[in-house]
Amino acid sequence: MHSDECSLDDGICGDGGSCRNLEGTFACVCDDGYALAHSGLCEDVNECDFPEYEPCGNSDIECFNTPGSYTCKCGPGYVWSNAHCQDVDECQFSDDCQRLFGNLCVNNVGSFTCSCRKGFTLSPTQNACFDVDECEDGAICATPGVCKNTIGNYTCGCKDGFIRDGDLCVDDDECLLQTHNCDVEATCTNTIGSYTCGCPSGFVGDGFSCQDIDECEESPELCQRECENIPGSFRCACPLGYHAHENDTDCVDYDECLNSNGDCDQQCENYEGGYYCTCDYGFVLHVDDVSCIDVDECNVQNGGCSHDCVNQPGNYTCSCPETMVIGEDGVTCEEIPSCQVKNGGCDQICEVNQDEKILCSCNSGWTLNKDGRQCDDVDECSLASGGNCEQICVNTPGSWTCECGEGYRRRHDSLYTCQPVCRDDCLNNGICVAPNKCFCPLGYPGPDCTALCNPPCAHGGTCKRFNLCLCPDGWSGPDCRQARCLPECANGGRCVAPNKCECSHLFTGSFCQHPVCKPSCQNGGTCFGANKCVCTEGWVGARCQIRTLPYTCDPPCQNKGQCVSGNRCKCTDTFTGGRCETEFVRKCRPPCRNGGKCLQRNQCQCPEGTQGFRCQIITCPRVAVRIPSHRFIRRGYRESYLVPCGQNLCTRWRINQRRTRVRSHKIEYRIQC
Repeated sequence: MHSDECSLDDGICGDGGSCRNLEGTFACVCDDGYALAHSGLCEDVNECDFPEYEPCGNSDIECFNTPGSYTCKCGPGYVWSNAHCQDVDECQFSDDCQRLFGNLCVNNVGSFTCSCRKGFTLSPTQNACFDVDECEDGAICATPGVCKNTIGNYTCGCKDGFIRDGDLCVDDDECLLQTHNCDVEATCTNTIGSYTCGCPSGFVGDGFSCQDIDECEESPELCQRECENIPGSFRCACPLGYHAHENDTDCVDYDECLNSNGDCDQQCENYEGGYYCTCDYGFVLHVDDVSCIDVDECNVQNGGCSHDCVNQPGNYTCSCPETMVIGEDGVTCEEIPSCQVKNGGCDQICEVNQDEKILCSCNSGWTLNKDGRQCDDVDECSLASGGNCEQICVNTPGSWTCECGEGYRRRHDSLYTCQPVCRDDCLNNGICVAPNKCFCPLGYPGPDCTALCNPPCAHGGTCKRFNLCLCPDGWSGPDCRQARCLPECANGGRCVAPNKCECSHLFTGSFCQHPVCKPSCQNGGTCFGANKCVCTEGWVGARCQIRTLPYTCDPPCQNKGQCVSGNRCKCTDTFTGGRCETEFVRKCRPPCRNGGKCLQRNQCQCPEGTQGFRCQIITCPRVAVRIPSHRFIRRGYRESYLVPCGQNLCTRWRINQRRTRVRSHKIEYRIQC
């Protein structure tokens, strides 16, 4: 019976492999990243020791071995992904450019740069925008303004005691605006940028707090009778019906009747210390002692009148029937003796017959009432003739008038007939034949016999006859819609309004007479034709943008700098300054080590014998050793396998390793320094 070696020792193959029992022996199967050593154990393969296989894809990328695998460390601005160093878009994870304030972040390969707007300054590494403190840089605000820095800009504020008025700071009148802290009894006096407070006479304090002085307590002899303290002063009190004299100490009688008549309705009588109200004849005093009530004399024996008594405010009168008159005593009624008195009691016409009796009659259009005295109106419109009116009869007291219905009016030559009315008089000899309807002559079919043009005359034109327009200056055509330009529009321009041309994009001017060059001619060039530039001496090109003569700089550029336009030098990457006189020293973060030189994009150029992101790794020469014997190594290969996908099978791929026999090859070992 054979023993199972795999069950006797769990670690028989090491940490990176599994044991497979065989007949009479066993075999170790190593995991990915492990290889079977001479010791029979599965040992970790250091993939980083085989640079010819480029495990990180690039020899410049640092490789770090891990149990069963390896990792690659990318430089700043990169991240290891999908077996290579992939550029990181720092603009998505960092806001050192402060884009919220209008700055731009531009991602570069392995790094990023900022484009700062006005009000920000770019950091020396070009990867951050910092706010510029304009106040410290000398921003000027009009006196007495105060400079206040803001993000990306600055504002001019005002000192305490001043307010903003446009671009200036003006004095804030705290007294006028009631923004001071003076006491309510104090007097506020405005000053430039501030104010002062003072207590008035009768008060003591510093102005911000004022206390009233009690004059009655300090000087009791001020008043003969009673002294009453009031804020800031005092007054002498007097009994009811008296008031203080001019010297404010004596009390004299107060004439209440001088003030609104003592509230009396009619008469006010003053006396020492008081007053009373009285009423005129025909009135009695009310219980409130101020109001007067009318006496109704008719309630007592009818006022002495023989017939009717009429009460009046403060008096009364006697009245009589229409057939009687009041006697000389003013209270007795007597019969009317003739037509000379009250027209004999008749409403209109009074006559005396042979028997000396009064007879009443009426004017034309009236009829005598049954009482023989009053006259009633005759309604002529109710008669069979209807007042002889053609349309509407309107009765009036003693007569009648004829009126016309809507759309008609009475004729000038007749009081009884009507004629139609048109809204406006029919023009051009038209005849109004019905309300608002004209019979028009030929050529004038419009409303009220006006001329009619269809389409209507445009731009203020006047329609003279049927479809005949009289156009204003600058317009022509049958309906005045065609503009006229004098002179005519040149170079294909279109006349769109009187003496106004619409030009193509290659011409401009009032009448499209001037050519246009887009973009415009540069460096003093003149636009001579449509998009054609005539250049000055020393310049060529479609827009005179190319200089034929070399630029000169005074003083000249140094350190291989190139003179460009505007007496300006364009420096090489290693120099800066107005004349390239200063060597540009780049600063890498973190700094290059072991003598490394900082290049663009935060990269280091390492001297011989060093390597790494910051030249921090010191390297040694390699010695090649050839191993003549054959040996097995593990190489990765891509294999396929099937997996169920519903009722079908799908092909998938994976990376596996297998033992491969190789001949002797060159292996480089690092000499330990």
